[in-house]
Amino acid sequence: MIEGFWCYLKPSSVIIKVYNDEEHKFIDPTPETEETYTKMALSGAMNRALIAVMQRNTTQSLHWQKLTSFIREEQLSLIFYKETPMRPPPHMLSEEIEEWYITTHKSRFEQALFDSHKGSIESLLAEFQLAFVKWIVLKKDEIAFNRWFHLLFAFYNAGEHSIDSNPKFFAQLNEILIEQFSCFSLKFLRTNKQLFQGISYMIEDMIENGNKELRMSSCKLCSFLKNYNLIGS
Repeated sequence: MIEGFWCYLKPSSVIIKVYNDEEHKFIDPTPETEETYTKMALSGAMNRALIAVMQRNTTQSLHWQKLTSFIREEQLSLIFYKETPMRPPPHMLSEEIEEWYITTHKSRFEQALFDSHKGSIESLLAEFQLAFVKWIVLKKDEIAFNRWFHLLFAFYNAGEHSIDSNPKFFAQLNEILIEQFSCFSLKFLRTNKQLFQGISYMIEDMIENGNKELRMSSCKLCSFLKNYNLIGS
């Protein structure tokens, strides 16, 4: 399998890359090569060799768009964040620890959203998507997988308060999870049921939420998982 490359392609534009056999990767072409093949591609001279994505692969293209819907060009080189779990200072009295958890402690979800991403749900969802697609595309990117896995369970364990405070985030998350889980075979999903440990509690909290959009998306996610017997009835 040849490792690909990240690019951001606008409609009616062309990106030219050359495969280097010695280095086993795609590299930038010379200016002359880029100019020649760009003209050929835009003029229609290469139509037989090019695939019009939206015309021939509509389903796959839409699936990819949903998998990467929050990722922007400037985020492609993102170095994944890594939050440090919060623990109470040593030698605290029991009543002080209780007060610390009420006033100071942040969950993994709150740390990711408010500390790493400064409260931007779009930025956090983009990192979640980027970690996932880097993992499934490159296969060997353990850093990407570990970040995706960490965020996945941070979302599962966010708690009712965080869900009630961020209904838009979790409504969008549900749609992303359906697209991500759809990338796997049923055998893989059933063999790796640890991916769904705790998701039922998150869904229950979302369905009980008063936000209509969140309830609808959580019911959709719930139906998807139940159809494949990934969670209980």
